[in-house]
Amino acid sequence: VLALVVGLAVGALSVLRGFGERTASGTAASVAGDRRSTGRGALNSGLLIAEVALATVLTIAAGVLAKNFWNLRTMDTGLTQSEVGFLRLDFAEGNEPTDLPAVRARLVALASSYPGVDVAALASRTPFGGGNSAFLLSPEALVADADRPYRGATRAYRHMVGPGYFEALGIPLLRGRVFDSRDVLPPDDDSAGPGAPGVAVVTADFARRVFPGEDAVGQVFYLGTPAESEEQSARRPWFEIVGVVGDHSQRNLLPDVDSTDDPDVFFALEQFNSSSASLVLATSGPAEPVVSGLQEELQVADPDLLTFSAATLGGRLSEESARPRFSGLLMALFAGLALVLSAVGIYGVVATAVAERRREIGIRMALGADAARVLREVASPSALRVVAGLAFGVVVALLSAQVLQSQVFETQVRDPWIYAGSVILLGVAGLCAAVLPARRASRLEASVALRAE
Repeated sequence: VLALVVGLAVGALSVLRGFGERTASGTAASVAGDRRSTGRGALNSGLLIAEVALATVLTIAAGVLAKNFWNLRTMDTGLTQSEVGFLRLDFAEGNEPTDLPAVRARLVALASSYPGVDVAALASRTPFGGGNSAFLLSPEALVADADRPYRGATRAYRHMVGPGYFEALGIPLLRGRVFDSRDVLPPDDDSAGPGAPGVAVVTADFARRVFPGEDAVGQVFYLGTPAESEEQSARRPWFEIVGVVGDHSQRNLLPDVDSTDDPDVFFALEQFNSSSASLVLATSGPAEPVVSGLQEELQVADPDLLTFSAATLGGRLSEESARPRFSGLLMALFAGLALVLSAVGIYGVVATAVAERRREIGIRMALGADAARVLREVASPSALRVVAGLAFGVVVALLSAQVLQSQVFETQVRDPWIYAGSVILLGVAGLCAAVLPARRASRLEASVALRAE
């Protein structure tokens, strides 16, 4: 709609101008023409400066978003760079709860023996798969406060994983151990309550926050807020930290309005009676065909088994970076279009000025004017407008840089190299557009320019 309105307005102005030129005559027409020329010159100058400024702002923004996307591609997620696949399983159909540990073990064994699979493990949730749940926990030493019941409690995200999970994803073990065959559901107690402590593995970030200056391995925490009494404490599920793993991206590649920086805590899957889980498969080759083939084989081996949501780690990382990638490409497209329009606009203004001054240039050349001086005088006004547009654009970009801050991750929005590169690119394009018609004017033959006289 805006483009249509602008097009109609420009067309109407052109018609009115032409009508005025046809109704004017003699000296009055010449004077009117001079006035219109002066008015057009001021308008052209203003539009040219605004056009270059807009192109500068867009080019700088495109540079910032392009660098942001590059940073995303090269950022360390803390996960393996090898091929990893995921497959969601629901094995509740046809199985009693007491049979589920054996069913899970059989599925992991089958997946581990499938060609192309190096490591197979089960997990309640997989990286960037969504559906994460948060909970509160309290270290054993915390003292309850009736007035502030949440004081000292830590909010964390819960993940239940089986043996081999950290190995499959390339998450390094820093201290202690990871889950193994010892970490099974306590007899007659599915809550990991007193007398049968559960086990947990935490990230280095969790260890720094909850146990600063201490070794987190061997520490105990309760689920929920600090207990008000020993009796209440005895009724709560409690867990002992057996290992600390490296920090890694688990829920979101990028922070957003719905995510928090709360740490992650991992529990032994076999200590929870879960009827569904995801297979995590580290493969020796491309993960996608291995996941597809294994999915078919699992369905044949167990028709009651429901398999769905096949995915790869690479695919999920690509989805996570889709928005910044799209923003960068879109801004680059706008910046490229603005650059082309600016160059065409500058060229058009200078070419028009050359055409209007053709007779003057011819006379000056006939009187022996130097070609370099003609080139300089014709190109200088447009070159100054380009410089003014660049300066104005840089100021606007600096003032509006904060708008981009919410769209980037660990990227400096006022990067001097991006600003310098954008100014050089637009400056070269603008100066070339100004010099080309001016150079042609400096080579004008006086006899050709004055032939019509």
